[in-house]
Amino acid sequence: MRGVFSVFLLQMDISWTSLGNLFDIPTSDAFLTTVKKIILDSFPDGWREWRVISSVAEFSIPPNQRNKVRFAIPSVRLVKAHEPALDYLSERRSRAIKERLLSWPLGKALIFSPSQISIEI
Repeated sequence: MRGVFSVFLLQMDISWTSLGNLFDIPTSDAFLTTVKKIILDSFPDGWREWRVISSVAEFSIPPNQRNKVRFAIPSVRLVKAHEPALDYLSERRSRAIKERLLSWPLGKALIFSPSQISIEI
């Protein structure tokens, strides 16, 4: 984080955690385990130290924003992790992937768009 806004956030009484801490939370979900492997393969060095608010698990995405959410995870690999034999992605399947990621604290922490949501996280 950089800039005036970052300094402001750091001075507020906000509890922080790291992506590494969220990543280390065990999951029994095979899809999310595969997503973790994708993250390990595609994220740059130092990503485990990136900070997000500790309350990311409780963060609520407004219903009218859920279809606009984008994640910092390679899309093609994400779709293949969800359904390996898939040749195309229907809106219904896309929503199912988003809902699974939005139910996972690390998934929420990896939202990069819309920016007003990613700034809050």
